[in-house]
Amino acid sequence: MRLNYLDEIAIRKYVPDLAKLYFYISGPKPMVVDFEELLPGMGVPAEHIKRDYFPGYDRL
Repeated sequence: MRLNYLDEIAIRKYVPDLAKLYFYISGPKPMVVDFEELLPGMGVPAEHIKRDYFPGYDRL
């Protein structure tokens, strides 16, 4: 795990029963996109992944 960055290794180590949980992603666009791609591959159903949407997000 990189300092100050949550990655697949840390999620699998510290978060049990991924498929039963809901994930709310909020943060810089690259991080949100990374997690939207990562979580389904870890067995998290798409309907369990929520994210922030900010108008003008692309301009940040």
